[in-house]
Amino acid sequence: MKILYILNKSVLTGPNIVALTNIEHIHDQGYDVSICFLNNGDDLNNIFPFLKEIEVFYLNLKSLGFISGLKNLNYYINSIKPTIIHSHCFLPDIYNIFNKFFCGPIKNKRVTTIHNIPKEDYRLRYGRIKGSLLLYFHKALFPFFDNCICISKTVQKSIGIKKTSVIYNPVRDVFFNSTKDDVECLTIVYCGHFSQLKNPITLIQLLADSKVNFQFLGIGDGPLLYQCRQLVKKDPRFTFVGRVNHVHKFYEKANCLIHISQTEGFCLSVAEALASNMYVITNELPVFLELKQALSSEGFYMLNDINNYNLEMVLNSINRKIEAGERCNSGASNRVKALLSPTFIAQQHIVLYQKLTVEK
Repeated sequence: MKILYILNKSVLTGPNIVALTNIEHIHDQGYDVSICFLNNGDDLNNIFPFLKEIEVFYLNLKSLGFISGLKNLNYYINSIKPTIIHSHCFLPDIYNIFNKFFCGPIKNKRVTTIHNIPKEDYRLRYGRIKGSLLLYFHKALFPFFDNCICISKTVQKSIGIKKTSVIYNPVRDVFFNSTKDDVECLTIVYCGHFSQLKNPITLIQLLADSKVNFQFLGIGDGPLLYQCRQLVKKDPRFTFVGRVNHVHKFYEKANCLIHISQTEGFCLSVAEALASNMYVITNELPVFLELKQALSSEGFYMLNDINNYNLEMVLNSINRKIEAGERCNSGASNRVKALLSPTFIAQQHIVLYQKLTVEK
């Protein structure tokens, strides 16, 4: 069985981390895998060394344009004859399905992974008009896939189509194997995109008003990063490190993660924090409730109303535990490993691929 993955640009985004982690462990189990990046970006070989061991094709769509890019992709697919073609995200999905109709007689199965709740994500990210157009176009593609992998039951419920599977995002081994530093004070992390979708301004404002003794690390970049910096530029508790390649190194120095997004399909940073034996504070999104129930973590706090009083109460509770020398127990980390380890998630993909290949 040969598997081709179509990914967007070769940069370290959440969907690419998920895809490349899965591909690495499927490759480790002896399967023939290839990757087509629609555009060249960063050199990811140091972060994912297995990329040196497989065939990686760069379409360079930005210079080719849509039609020429589709022709080149068709030529590449005809040359390698994959059994499974698996795309991640909007533009790769377009190329996957367009290729299905124009590639010719090759018999292969088409799979996508849906990383968000489209009806919420697109309108919040792109505005009502553009977001609605993208939403309707993307949803129109889903029935043409042989299977749509949803990264949570919450996503599966939101898209309302039949040919779906639920496979959670994997948590990379570095988060389970990291050495936890002795952190004597409450050290809070936000890890994600600084955009309206993730609500970072509200988070920074709430923390800035807090009287709790803490240190804050903001990891990531985005259009709202500058505004967040400006809000607390005179507050020594806040540090912003931008986008980093080794998030687990910062998690080793922290003991709490806060995430209050407007919408989430899964939220890998929450799962990674639990794997790293950190306390987690979120708002009451359906997917956070799903993760809390699946992982049964006592250190997972969900606030039904995000305000200064509620957040202060939770932070004070966590701070007392830290000052008393208590650590967030390793039970959550063990449950995350059982449910979200890369080897286990890769095996779930393989089982699905094998099932699809025997279907007519």
